[in-house]
This record gives sequence, C-alpha cells and structure tokens, in this order.
Amino acid sequence: MTWIENAFGTTAAGNAININNNVLSGDYLTATTGVCYGIYHNAAYPATVNIQGNAINGINYSSASLTGTGALYPIYLTGSTTAYTANVQNNTVSNVTRTGTTGGTTIGIFVSSSVTGLNVNVTGNTVSNMSIDGTGATSTMYGIQASTGTINISNNTVSNLQCLKTSGTSALYGIYEITSPVNETYNNNTVHTLLHNGTGIVYGLYANSVAGTQQCVREPHSQPVHRWHHYSGDQPGRKFADGKQQ
Repeated sequence: MTWIENAFGTTAAGNAININNNVLSGDYLTATTGVCYGIYHNAAYPATVNIQGNAINGINYSSASLTGTGALYPIYLTGSTTAYTANVQNNTVSNVTRTGTTGGTTIGIFVSSSVTGLNVNVTGNTVSNMSIDGTGATSTMYGIQASTGTINISNNTVSNLQCLKTSGTSALYGIYEITSPVNETYNNNTVHTLLHNGTGIVYGLYANSVAGTQQCVREPHSQPVHRWHHYSGDQPGRKFADGKQQ
C-alpha cells in the first residue's frame, strides 16, 4: 500500500522532482506481509529530489490478530544507478502505530542508495510517536535511516519511539546510518524518549562506517541522546555519549 509514489525524473539531465506540502493519514489494518509506504520515491534518479514540508500524521498498520510482518515506511527514498541530490527537509512524521502476532520493521524516514555520489540532506524533520505492539520477537524501529554517499543529518528531532511488546528483541534506533558513506555529518539533532519494553538495545545515534569522514556535534541541552554509539570497521563500538534507557 502506498499513498504517494514517484518513478519519474530519470531524464532529462538537471531535472528536479518535488514532493512537497502534502498531508497523509490512514490505515492498513488488513496487512499481513504487505509493505506500506507513505511517500515513496521509487528508484528514479533525477538531478535533485525534494521531499519537503509534508505531514504524515496517523498511520495504523495491521491488527492484533494478523502477523503484520511487512515493513512500514512513512517516507522512503531510493535510487541505485546514478548520483543525485536528495533533500528530505522540514517534514513531520507522527502517530505511526503497528501491531501483529509477529511484527516487522518501521522506519520513519529512510534514504537509501548503493552509489557513493549520492548527496543526502535530511534536515529539520520531526519524527515522533511511533510504536509497535503485539506479540513476537521482531520489533526493529528507526526514526531516521540513511546510507552511502555524502550524508548530512542535522537539526532533526526524534522522540517517543516505543517498542511496547515485552517479547520484542530487536534494536531501536533514533538515527541510524546503515553503510559506509563518503562523509557524514550529524549536527544539532535532538533524540529523546526512546522506550523498549522488551530486550532489544536502544541507540540514540548509531553510525556504522568503515571509511570517510565523520563529524558529530553535540551541543549541551540541544542534542540529548539515550545512547550514542559509533562502530568503525572491525573495531569495538565507541560510545561518544551514553545515557540511561527510559
């Protein structure tokens, strides 16, 4: 199920795709294994993609009597053949819930590509009030996730992400970088109120990089995190700042 999907923009050179100022809400209560997207930029590669000023407020996925194993993406942007610039800015993702007898993965904002020339700007967004309930062990959740290219994730607020089921074993991440970028910058993000009732680990910011340059700026009182964890290559994880799980 998809609210807005774009596959345009591959030609001509220098073009731009704008998906701006939309308001989305709704339910997918019959979901068993189906993937659910709010805004989906699907593998096209224009020079620039702008996803800006959208409000995704109120998505309910699956029900307590169904497995509910499909992934849930309020904002999903991908492209795998040519470098381009992705601007995901000033969007609001809130009140996203899911339940089921098995569970699945939820990512508030997901920007993914396999090309190192991708420029990613995820700035000024708010991701809040996302939860998973029900039974089963699967309960992975990310507020913001990005991969590859030159990444700037700054001035975002991620709050009140919750795994409510006591059987949940999957990790919960405020901000997560999945693969090795060329350069990555994380400045002035606010990550707080991450709740896990199961046994999964909670991370405020997790950067998984084997190459490139990393810059992380944490200003007092403006970038609180529950756990800030950085892993580089085959080295043990290094915690830049650590706080208690809620």
